[in-house]
Amino acid sequence: VQPERATRALDAAVAADPDDARAWETLGGLALDRRDYRRAEEAHRAIVRVEPSNVAAWLRLGAVLARQQEWGEAREAIAKAQALDPQAPVDAELVAFLDQKAAAGPATR
Repeated sequence: VQPERATRALDAAVAADPDDARAWETLGGLALDRRDYRRAEEAHRAIVRVEPSNVAAWLRLGAVLARQQEWGEAREAIAKAQALDPQAPVDAELVAFLDQKAAAGPATR
């Protein structure tokens, strides 16, 4: 019951202020905890819209997109994080995997 209540409160917060990155971040975290990847994607896209230089949000968006087999977009999000911070903690094996999957063609949701 508590996660649903928290989600409703956060939904109201982002509806009232779509530029509240912290509310989106909390909402995205709750969505990840619940394995609601579409909702997590929505939240992380909102975070990077509001804070385009948020490296951690770009990395999380990449992970969420990878979970949904959106290989090319996941790789693009990670590349954005790396462009913002060349020292961003990125797993080279993950990048190679995403590159391989993206080259194989688009996945269907």
